[in-house]
Amino acid sequence: MNTMVKYTTPKGVAKYPYLDKPDTKFDPVGDYKVNLLLSKEEAKNLMALVDKEIDKKFLEVSKDVKGKRVKKADPPYYMEIDDEGNETGNIVFKLKQKSAITSKSGQTIEMKVRLFDSHGQPMKGVNVWGGSKIKASGTLMPYYSPTLGVGVSMKLAACQVIELVTKESNAESFGFEKEEGYTANEDFEDTLPEEEGNTQESESDF
Repeated sequence: MNTMVKYTTPKGVAKYPYLDKPDTKFDPVGDYKVNLLLSKEEAKNLMALVDKEIDKKFLEVSKDVKGKRVKKADPPYYMEIDDEGNETGNIVFKLKQKSAITSKSGQTIEMKVRLFDSHGQPMKGVNVWGGSKIKASGTLMPYYSPTLGVGVSMKLAACQVIELVTKESNAESFGFEKEEGYTANEDFEDTLPEEEGNTQESESDF
């Protein structure tokens, strides 16, 4: 019997997160998911853990199929490539969880990704945007498909939000610092009515 292997990631940057609500664009059931960006050094241990489970499943399947050729599927991580086609030195992990699963008895079970803040307190109703810094936790799920081969998926169970980026986040959350120059107040001041004295002077001309 296979033993479930759990994982907890280092802190990384969330890309295209669907953590509060599932993504239903291509599947009506929907997926909770996030791509987690880590530096190559930070990703090293997690990649090794995934690779170990793939190798273990590969040996198991190779024995079962009795001499048939078995291939390996792509791992649930890849090297990040920039707009010029160059490697950035970062690794992207693909974490996912169906919003509902069907048990062996045919029962539909709704799934959620549990969210916690930096102090470990539960979060609800918070829309986590890309650029947020998070840790993620879940289970490695080995699989075999004659078409895809032997692989491992990273089932997502929970995330800890260390630094939150939302729709209403300020400039600092995007990496901007305060600089000398234009301010939005300048436009506001230009729209103010003239001083009362000037207004009265204009009215006396009529």
